Amino acid sequence: MIVDAAGDPVAAGWLRTLRSTGEYVYSGCYSARPLPGETQPSVHVAFPLEHGNVQVFLKPRALAGGGLELDSPAGQFGGNGAYVKVDEGGTHATRVPIHETFTLYVDEEGTLRTDHNLRLWSASVLRLHYKLLPVQA
Repeated sequence: MIVDAAGDPVAAGWLRTLRSTGEYVYSGCYSARPLPGETQPSVHVAFPLEHGNVQVFLKPRALAGGGLELDSPAGQFGGNGAYVKVDEGGTHATRVPIHETFTLYVDEEGTLRTDHNLRLWSASVLRLHYKLLPVQA
């Protein structure tokens, strides 16, 4: 958990590691923030790169039955979607044609699950299904 000077949570960070070696694969930071001109906050995910970062803004939508959908749709610069920011020779940002949809739900056995669809333009390039279990301390 990342907290501000008053100790209030502002984001959650994580490090992904390889189970076989314990080596770091990548890291990320999650937070909620409204985009300019929007009243509903988006889920903001940031991944560091060597000379910049990838920023993904996901639009949340409540689903019937208590599920949650997070979507980075196609659209104009400044809206929900995926961006690459490069800080070399100045700062440059562009929206990229990568779109993701996460569908989170609790299955009939009470297990939290996620269906993750990654698209390049409109073509589906990766589909993942996660089963999320609590980690024992």
